[in-house]
Amino acid sequence: MSRKYDYKIIDSHCDTIGELYQKAPLGKNEAQLDIRRMKEYKNYLQIFAVWTDASEGKILQKCKQDAIIEKFYDEIHKNADDIVHIRCADEIEKAWKNGKIAAILSVEGADCVKTCDDIDELYKKGVRCITLTWNGSNDIASGIGDDKADFGVSEFGIEAIEKMNSLGMLIDVSHISERAFWDVLEYTKSPIAASHSNSKAICSHQRNLTDKQFLALCKNGGVAGINYYPMFVNNTNKATIDDIIKHIEHFCSLGGENHIGLGGDFDGIDTVPVDLRGVENVYKLCDRLSALNYNESLINKITYENFLRLFKKVII
Repeated sequence: MSRKYDYKIIDSHCDTIGELYQKAPLGKNEAQLDIRRMKEYKNYLQIFAVWTDASEGKILQKCKQDAIIEKFYDEIHKNADDIVHIRCADEIEKAWKNGKIAAILSVEGADCVKTCDDIDELYKKGVRCITLTWNGSNDIASGIGDDKADFGVSEFGIEAIEKMNSLGMLIDVSHISERAFWDVLEYTKSPIAASHSNSKAICSHQRNLTDKQFLALCKNGGVAGINYYPMFVNNTNKATIDDIIKHIEHFCSLGGENHIGLGGDFDGIDTVPVDLRGVENVYKLCDRLSALNYNESLINKITYENFLRLFKKVII
C-alpha cells in the first residue's frame, strides 16, 4: 500500500474504541479515526482510551469497561494485518518495521480501581496507561471538575502510583485536579504524561496546564499531548490549526521542545478544528509547522519522538 503522508505520528489519546462500542468497526467508519486513515501515514501509534461514565453506577461501569476492552481486542484480531497491540515499548518499532499501526490500551478515569489487585488485573488485560481521574474524583485522586473536594492524591492513590511505577504503566495526569497533579509529581518515580492537555496561558480552561505545571512536567521527563478540542484551544467552538500551534509555540518558548506531543482526543470531542476534522487531516498540522520554519528535527520531536522516548522509559 502506498502512503500519502511521510510522517510518523504518535497520538496519546483518543476515545474511538468506546465511541465505536456496539456501533461500528475500527477498520473503516464515519468516526474521527479509523485504521484505513491511520494507514495513510508512514507510521502511526495510537493510545486507545477506555472511558466509562461513573454516573451509571460502579457495577455497570465495570461491566462496560470490560466490554470495551473486549471490543478493542476483537478489532485488533479482525485487523491483525494492519494493527498490533503493544504491551512494551520495544514492540513499537517492530510493529512499524512490519508496516503496522501500533496500539496501546489505556483506561481513562480509574473509577473501577479500588485496590492494587485491580491495577494488576488491568495490566494483565494489556492496559499500559491509566488516566487517574476523569473530571470527577475517585479513590485515587481528586478530579479537575470536582468543585466540592480537591484532596489531591489519597493514601491509596500513593500506593497506586507506586504500583503503576513498579509494573511499567504510564501515569496520565490529564483531568486530575491541580493539587493532585503536584501530589503525583511528589510520589512518582517515573516520568508521567498529560496525554491531552494544552497551555492555560494561551487558553484559560481548567483542563489546561499552567506554565508552572508544564515546567514541572518537563523536569519530571514527561510529555504533554496537544489537544485539538476547540474549547481547550481557544475557549470557543471554532478553532484552526494555527490556534493549536499557539499552544505548541508557547510550550516551546518555555524550553519544552522535548516535552510536547500530540493528544488529539479524537472521538472524545464533539467539535473539531475547521481544518483538522479527523485523523486524515493531522498531516496538515505537520505541514503547517514546516511552513512556519519549524525544522524537521523539532517536528519529529512533536509528532512522535518525545512520546516514543517516554514510552521507552516507562512501558517496559
